[in-house]
Amino acid sequence: MPLLKHVFSLILAASTLVMSAHTEAAIIYDITNATSVQNGYSLSGFIEVSGTGNNVTPSSFNLTATKADNPTLTFSSALGDFSGTDNLIATDSAFYVPAAGTLQIFKANFSQSLNWQNNYFGNTFYSAALNVAPATVFWDSGSYPTTEVNGWRIGSIQAVPEPSACAMALAGLACGGYSLFRRRSAR
Repeated sequence: MPLLKHVFSLILAASTLVMSAHTEAAIIYDITNATSVQNGYSLSGFIEVSGTGNNVTPSSFNLTATKADNPTLTFSSALGDFSGTDNLIATDSAFYVPAAGTLQIFKANFSQSLNWQNNYFGNTFYSAALNVAPATVFWDSGSYPTTEVNGWRIGSIQAVPEPSACAMALAGLACGGYSLFRRRSAR
């Protein structure tokens, strides 16, 4: 009988997990790696926004650009780095810089920058640079390779299992454990 209490506690915990997951409004997008225009650099990380819609602003981000035998660029809101934005679009599946939109991410001391400007005040470029002497441009492109109806797709939703799938898996494990317990006690 004590095991049955544990099974019910596990099911209660799983249902609490499901309910808390549905109240979370933040959306995390994996950054799109546009290697064809990044001069050999590989860009990875995430951008988080508080919801979908037009003119959204990132609530947090963590981006890293790497290339063998070259400086690594790291941008993180947790380290005090910040972004400048205008007209960004967040959907249930992707994060966009639309026409007349911009996303600029800077180190706290302005020493490095990462820019997506999609015809923003007539400027169109995707670049990353070291802004201190000697200034270094890591990549600079007049276009972006992942263009869709909403604009440049710079991030896609992270693959996260549905909360109900997690709850069902936990319930299945609990039932399996309980049946093993019953089988052992029957012997």
